[in-house]
Parts: sequence; structure tokens; C-alpha cells
Amino acid sequence: KKMGNATTKDHNLGKQSSSGGPAQLWKIYDAVRKNTNENVSLFVFDKKSIEKLPKPVQKSIVDCLKKEATHLARLKHPNVLRLMNPPIETNNELVIETERIFASLANVQKNYNNLSPIPDDLLNYKMEELEIRAGLHSITTALTFLHSNAKLIHLNISPSTVFITKEGTWKLGGFHFSAFAQYSGEISEKFQFNEFDVISPFPLIPNLDYLAPEAVFLGRFGFLADLFSMGILAYNIYHPNPILNTKNNVLAYKFQLENLGSRIQLHEIPHALQGAIAGLLCADPAARWDSRKFLESEYFSDILLRSIFYLSSMMEKENSQKAHFLQGLVAAIPQFEFRTLRQKVLPPILMELRNPVQVVYVLPNIFAIATILTRYAAIFNLKRPST
Repeated sequence: KKMGNATTKDHNLGKQSSSGGPAQLWKIYDAVRKNTNENVSLFVFDKKSIEKLPKPVQKSIVDCLKKEATHLARLKHPNVLRLMNPPIETNNELVIETERIFASLANVQKNYNNLSPIPDDLLNYKMEELEIRAGLHSITTALTFLHSNAKLIHLNISPSTVFITKEGTWKLGGFHFSAFAQYSGEISEKFQFNEFDVISPFPLIPNLDYLAPEAVFLGRFGFLADLFSMGILAYNIYHPNPILNTKNNVLAYKFQLENLGSRIQLHEIPHALQGAIAGLLCADPAARWDSRKFLESEYFSDILLRSIFYLSSMMEKENSQKAHFLQGLVAAIPQFEFRTLRQKVLPPILMELRNPVQVVYVLPNIFAIATILTRYAAIFNLKRPST
């Protein structure tokens, strides 16, 4: 990939790692910032890919993509994708620099649009149950922040706008269609949807397969529109057949929505999530679950997930609390899957080795984890752990 001088003069460019955004328009590259030696990702859009379109359409597409950086610059939250520097725009490309990411959720779900060659670690990637629960918790937590603090409606939640870091944390991006709610807590906007199948690589409207009915039909919607999208996202992660498959045709959307009850097949969905799916996918926003109700649901009460949450904030705990937790954790270690152990359990435990008081409680956990990781390496002939 030949990149513009504005990009390469500040970065050592690595391989393309992933793609994301509307219709996967962003090509995402690993990079290292030269002046700080910091690992970052570069979201790159090649303007030449749309040069045959009418000028006003070209401008609309670039403006849509630039909205991502505008919102990310304002939003500071651990579950929102972190913008590292202002965007770079030249005649040929638009570049956004973010924290280092591994892939979009779309890539992990085998959507490889605008990604070539496909990295081996993506081809072999299989999501773990705890990873999904923690990820959905992260994105819902980000939504709570957007709705309660920023008063922002995202309106574009889909696998293409969820990004997974190298540490396995899910981050919300894709703020291309986001808008601030009015005093009423709603916004009014009528999108121009097509009444025919559209396989367009340059959408200027949100993805119909994830959009709430009030945003499609009423042109007036509030924060709960994002929770309908969360319900679709959660369902589609578990189910091999997406609940809506509209090809951006509003007539197909209307038909499929009217038959939503028969399209929902809960037998593929974890029992603890089934009630939440029903609550999130209410066509009537007045009856729909909000983000806090989803976060308080049975699905997120899993003891292993709670252990992950505790580990992520363990540095802040008192020594007596840590000791009690670590003593109980040893028995649970074999229940964690490989990637979760390596990314979420081992690093915070290793940090506690710096605390002399905790070493006696830390070491049994490290030995238990090492035994399991060694077994995985033997089974899969791993020379090094894959992400």
C-alpha cells in the first residue's frame, strides 16, 4: 500500500490488519508513531475509490467519514474508541489515528470486505463465550455514557462499528450518523431509503439490518433506538442466520419486521440472554429495555464475568479484599477459556507480583494458568499465542 507523505512522515506503517465503518470503507493498518514509538492504528479511506461518483456524492461520503473523528475527539470513555491525533486529509486520502486495534467485530464474524490479504490470526479467530459477554457489556456501558452524559444517539451500531483491541477489549466507534438529542430526548431525521435491493459500497444511511423501526418509519427517535440495534447485534453474534437481511431495501425491512416474532429463533441463544433479546427487540420503544436494564440482566451476572470485572479494577482494591478474591479464584481458573485467560486474567494477576503482601496468593493462580496455557500450546502446536 502506497500511502501519502502526510501519513508516512509521522508513522512507520505496518500491514493492513482489518477493515471497518460503513460498508467496511475504512482500511485499518497497524502503525507506529515515530516521535513517541507508540503503537497505533490508522483508519485510511482512499478518495480515488469514489472518484467516478458525482462530486456532491463524493463530498457527502467524505463528510460522513469525517464525522467519526469529530465525535471521537469529544468523547472520552474507556469503552469508546480512542482518537490519538486530529485526522489527516489530503487530496487523495482521509486518515484517522486511533489506539491500536486488532479487528472490527465484522472481521471477526468473517466479513472481510475491503481487507486483503486476510491475516491468519483473523482467519483462525473463534470468539469465546466470556469474550462475547464482556464485549457486549463494554458496548452497552459505552451507550449508557453516550445517552446519559453526552446526550448522543449513536444510530449506527453494527459489527462494522465495534472494534476489538489487541487486549481483547471491545470499543464503540462508527459515529458517522450520530446526533445529539434535543431537549425532548429525541431527534427528528428522515432518511431516504430505497424500495429496491441496494448492494452499494458507499452507503450514506445507517445499516437497515440494525436500525430501529421508529428511525425507519417515523423519522423521530430517541436513545432507545440504539438498544434495538444492540438486540440485533447480540442476537446475530450467536445465531448463524441474521435476524434481518434487507439488502438496504425498506420494503424488505417492513416485511421482515412484521414477521419478527417468527424470525427470532431463541434455541441458538444462551438461556440467560433470551429475556433480554425479547426486551431489546420490542418494536414499541416505550416497552423496550434501556441500557441500564440490559446491564442489570441475568446475562451479565455470570460469576466468571464478574471475576473479569474485579480483575480489571483490582489495583484499586484493599489488600485484604484482593487476598480473599485470589484465594477463591484458583478453583475457577480451569473454567476460563484460552484467550480470556491470556488477555483478561493473567495480566492483572502478574501486576500483583509487585505487591509483596499478595505474592503468596498470586503464585498458585499463575501456576494454574501456566498449566492450562501450556496444555493449549501442546494441543494446538502453538509456537506463540495467537491473538
